[in-house]
Amino acid sequence: MPIGTATMLNREKIIIMRLLKTGLLRPFSSLEDCARNLCGIQSQIPQFAEVALFNRCDPKPSMEDFAKCYEQNRIICIWSHRKTLHMHTIDDWYKICNAYSNVKISYETAIIEREIIKNNLRTKEQLKQIVKNELESIDIAIFARMIRASTIKGLMFGKPEKPSIRQYVSYRKISNNQWKKSDVARIAALSDLIMRYFRYYGPATIKDFCHWSGLTQKSIGEAWPNERLMSLNFSGRNYFLAHDDPDLHSSFSSDYFEDKVFLLGKFDPLFVSYHHKDWIINDEQKKLIWISAGHVESVILSGTEVIGTWRHSLKGRQMTVQLFPFRGISKNELQQIQKKAEELAIF
Repeated sequence: MPIGTATMLNREKIIIMRLLKTGLLRPFSSLEDCARNLCGIQSQIPQFAEVALFNRCDPKPSMEDFAKCYEQNRIICIWSHRKTLHMHTIDDWYKICNAYSNVKISYETAIIEREIIKNNLRTKEQLKQIVKNELESIDIAIFARMIRASTIKGLMFGKPEKPSIRQYVSYRKISNNQWKKSDVARIAALSDLIMRYFRYYGPATIKDFCHWSGLTQKSIGEAWPNERLMSLNFSGRNYFLAHDDPDLHSSFSSDYFEDKVFLLGKFDPLFVSYHHKDWIINDEQKKLIWISAGHVESVILSGTEVIGTWRHSLKGRQMTVQLFPFRGISKNELQQIQKKAEELAIF
């Protein structure tokens, strides 16, 4: 049964277009393509960042594929959107630095800059000791902010690792030129970020972009690529898409997503990238997904419907998955959930 019309938006079409564009129903060809097109993957919990990438790639990446990307510095960790830790491709690092160069960073990075230039590779513990020796004491919160500021100023990046980053790498490992602030580069990078967001997360509103990026509407005004975006109104909101969007004028059949079940991890891009949540869940479900301390639960997605959340526990080499359904789960859905859980057990 066709969903939506060729030129108009409705809730069902918004759902299916977002599932397509974010890689769940139309996977990306590699880990780098996924991280680049989605402008980074939130990674406070590294294994769930890997789950988000795994769910969106075809062919499915192995643990060796992840390790190679990290070892070769093709995917790195920096603090970016909403001042949170994200995995990005190395070629996006300076673009992200440019896009956020007007965001206030209040912590001095001179100590880290001096040390990271002296030695291209430093462990977190080495940096902590250096800062402690220099300041004669150390406040963990201030140290964390110094690290965050150093990555967004283009001084160093973290090598992705579980359970957390242990090594930081100097910009000199990948470039002879240190990143320098430029207003022209900032506007160009911000315009590119806006376009990528609406191309791979759209249809979406300006509020959605600001929620995802952590930027204000005022701060993005001069970079807004008006001539490359179109606006469509649905339910009193203006949604934006690229002018040449290939999906807007397509009709989608329910066969396209029927019988597709996903186990999405914590902080999945589908649930951290939009201000408005009512496109896919109701108010009661929202309370069960967005919980205390800003955490976003792992979600079970069946077709275009969120059917519950899930948690896992490990005992030795055995992983147990606990389901918290929002409705009854069919036998077919349970079989697919078991299969997905077995795939994700490697993380």
